Amino acid sequence: MEHRSDYRTPATDGARLEFVTGVAGSDDGFDAVARLKEIRANPLDRERAEDAPRVLHVSLYCYKSFPARIFHAMCLKDGVDSFALFFKNNFTNHHLPVTEEELRLAVDLVRGIGPDLITMSIMAPYAMAARQLVERLRAVTDAPIIAGGKYPTIVPHEALSFTDFACKGEGDLTMLRINERLRQGQDLCGIKGLWYKDENGRIVDMGQDTLYQEMDDIPYPAIDEAKMYNYVRTPAQII
Repeated sequence: MEHRSDYRTPATDGARLEFVTGVAGSDDGFDAVARLKEIRANPLDRERAEDAPRVLHVSLYCYKSFPARIFHAMCLKDGVDSFALFFKNNFTNHHLPVTEEELRLAVDLVRGIGPDLITMSIMAPYAMAARQLVERLRAVTDAPIIAGGKYPTIVPHEALSFTDFACKGEGDLTMLRINERLRQGQDLCGIKGLWYKDENGRIVDMGQDTLYQEMDDIPYPAIDEAKMYNYVRTPAQII
């Protein structure tokens, strides 16, 4: 296995990258705050359209991941065909490396789902595992992959070395804007907080979305809902 440092971008590399300031699109009048309030009372098992976007939320090494669980619940309420994968857990700092069997299970799941989008919650210690997983998933899906969490918030340019988009900061309203773009068949460029590379390889700085303050509007994290998968290798077994 390659050393974790081999997967990190040296600080000097960041200085050589070219950054440009992006401009957030109008989203054709879509109001993410209004949408969040609108779907607040929707049931998680609400009926979805046959052509509803299919989104897979992946959490690395964090089974309790509130972002993945909240986004899964939010997407279900928003009429998206949502799935959640909890890929390994840290077992209170008992960090086991990714196994070939776990990668195979993840690839098989993605192949079966056929997602239109994959989001991935990443903390810095697991950047190497994220790269390994993304590399395998690329072989079975061309769905855009978004990195979110602490790691891309701190170094979005580094996350963009192996993902298509990097969400900087909170992603609640960003996720709803993404869902709407998917419904409209539009690409994801120009969404506030969602960094990407342009056609010339430049990092497009899309800033950071507003920290939403009305917490009662945020869905309760999904617990034991449908389409939630747990691939965790313990010393004894794979669950």
